[in-house]
Amino acid sequence: MKKGLLFAFMLAGLRLFGQSYDLAITEIMYNPDSSLNGQDWVELYNYGTTQIDISGWLLKSEDVLDEFEIPDGTILQPGEFKVIAQWEDTFHMVYPTVSNVIGDFEFGLDNGGGQVRLFNGGGAPVIQISYGDTLPWPKSADGYGMSLEVDDYTAELNDPSNWFGGCVGGSPGSEYSDCNYSVQLSEINYNSIFYHDSGDWIELVNSGIGAIDISDWSIRDSKDNNVFHIPAGTILEAGAHLVVCTDIFQYTTYYPAIDNLIGDLGFGFSGQGDAVRIYDNEGILQYGLYYHDDPPWADEADGNGFTLELLDFYGTPNVPGAWTAGCPYGSPGTAIILPCPAAVEDYELLPFTAGPNPFNTALYLRSETVHNGLITITDLQGRPVYSTPWNGSLVWNGQNGSGEEVASGLYLVRLQSEKEQWSTLVVKE
Repeated sequence: MKKGLLFAFMLAGLRLFGQSYDLAITEIMYNPDSSLNGQDWVELYNYGTTQIDISGWLLKSEDVLDEFEIPDGTILQPGEFKVIAQWEDTFHMVYPTVSNVIGDFEFGLDNGGGQVRLFNGGGAPVIQISYGDTLPWPKSADGYGMSLEVDDYTAELNDPSNWFGGCVGGSPGSEYSDCNYSVQLSEINYNSIFYHDSGDWIELVNSGIGAIDISDWSIRDSKDNNVFHIPAGTILEAGAHLVVCTDIFQYTTYYPAIDNLIGDLGFGFSGQGDAVRIYDNEGILQYGLYYHDDPPWADEADGNGFTLELLDFYGTPNVPGAWTAGCPYGSPGTAIILPCPAAVEDYELLPFTAGPNPFNTALYLRSETVHNGLITITDLQGRPVYSTPWNGSLVWNGQNGSGEEVASGLYLVRLQSEKEQWSTLVVKE
């Protein structure tokens, strides 16, 4: 492996000079996780109906001095995959069951973005790919355990949107298949809204069929020196959820009734996108994710009162379609409920109810325990919309203090008594 500059130019994804080949590079491991370091490798796939003799072909990087000649007798049958490994012996230590592999190309692939080039025996370019380690290329493949997996091998191979971060360790020598993680993230709160700052937290779920002892497993973000060790005796039952928070005191201020949690993490997750990695008690990577804060990832989770909630529990979590923004404040410690519950306070154990939620012409507020105080309604920028004394119940007709109907959207309802205050989000349609 090498470190270098990201190449800004993009070559044609599949260039055919002279003879045409139904051949593609379908997977690239250019910067593996240190616990699964089978070194670098690329995967070829013959998607045609005839065999392709690639004996004497050359695999190259962007460096003109880097060159590997494919051994004599290397023939790709129709539908066959072939892995070319940097070091075959090291590769087999991590992937002992993968036999369709050749090597050693020795020079490695650039960690900072580079090229993978394939030339036929006559010296003509067959495939040339310029990959990157920054957006719009998948960040999850840059040292966080995943490989670059192609989505459509017949489409443009230099289009970053045609690649995705797959599963931990990749799928060398075979087509991509679902990850089916047993222990995985089901929710991420990486950037709380200012008036409901519960701190950063993540939620683990056991998607398997039996209990899993995760004692002394560890959690890391994108920085290897940020490590949280899960306490001894932590058993995650099948289907169970466990919240791991940055600050237990800060978290329980907003979620006092949720006790299936551990902490303190000692570090938070970036509001600009970050990795979340889970290692077992032997230090082997078991789960890897890199989320982003910009579309097509759910923008509502970036400081707007929502969390990232997992929808696809089988495939790779490294694609935005696997996640949704969920409901206001998320659903920590429990499975997501969609559509959202009629009352946001179901998550908050508030002393008052607010419904229906969403509402159109009338929002009914009621409390059995708080009979004196002040109700204040603001928009998400904190600007006052409506305020009135509280006597235990109220019907808000969706108008501001001037009698004008407010726009559709999210509003914060805050009940303040003499000693305490509570708030919840409501949606006006």
